[in-house]
Amino acid sequence: MLMCGTLLWSGGLWSGALWAGDYEQWVETLQAADRAHGAARFQEAADALVRAVGIAGGLDHADAHLAGTLLRLGSVYADMGQMRDAENAYLRALAAWERADSSDPERSAALMGLATVYTQLQEFGKAERFGRAAIEIREKAWGPGHPDVGAAYQNMAAVYQSERRYPEALEIYRRALEIMSTAGRPEDVATVRSNLGLLLAGMGRPEEAVAETRQAIDILETSGPRQQPRLAVGLTNLSAMYGLMGRWAEAEAPVERAREIVARVLGPGDLSLGPVLRTYADVLRHTGRKREARQMERQAEALRQEAAAQNLTGYTLDAKAYHP
Repeated sequence: MLMCGTLLWSGGLWSGALWAGDYEQWVETLQAADRAHGAARFQEAADALVRAVGIAGGLDHADAHLAGTLLRLGSVYADMGQMRDAENAYLRALAAWERADSSDPERSAALMGLATVYTQLQEFGKAERFGRAAIEIREKAWGPGHPDVGAAYQNMAAVYQSERRYPEALEIYRRALEIMSTAGRPEDVATVRSNLGLLLAGMGRPEEAVAETRQAIDILETSGPRQQPRLAVGLTNLSAMYGLMGRWAEAEAPVERAREIVARVLGPGDLSLGPVLRTYADVLRHTGRKREARQMERQAEALRQEAAAQNLTGYTLDAKAYHP
């Protein structure tokens, strides 16, 4: 899950009261969206950003303002699990930057967002292309040791991990972890460690996997409300790892807490609850509660089908339209 970049403040002048008022309204709407996003009120943030997109189109330097607003909107949609909507927002942001003839490295955040989206959708060729473009832009702009380059490495490692290219993923994760740790960005460190834990589990190294995942959870426990969905992911991963080790009695508490977090923060019908329920059902089955497991599996399958339907609709641009 990516975080949006900073506001794109323009140095231009506005000639009339209407333009100044529109600009102030745009800024206020963005700030309201940022507050809602920071408090994990994702639908509220998305609604505010949709309004901000409409305002940005009427401003001077509209494309630059529009690109930054759409970047934020893509991040919120991704946090909500609405991957096709996130894809659309990120692609529209890139198109706006191109119209503005901008070389602003901020556009690399949209490329990273697309790499994440296409990884989730298992469109790995696109994910690799946009991930590599983001790394190239950031290294050129800020140098190879910059924390924002570390974030791009992290994204690329996740793509390789999803493709089961484990040795390549491990090398890049370790590089990202080194950069993030040096930069003092604990929430980014938590993300890398959580993904690294999954990778190590997939490589048949469960003890190391549990250690990495626990470190990620410890960091996220002290983070703000916005990090609660990430905490739920870490707890679900920890439960699955205990299952791999046959430690089923220990697996229930973390996944139960993950379910509570997702239901409370995102709502009891949120699509991201599906993987949590599937993990929980596995735990229940292995602890002798097969009836409860079957019920939970039915709930998870219903959410999976809904997610599949949503992810096949709602986009209007083709990724081929943007060539990084």
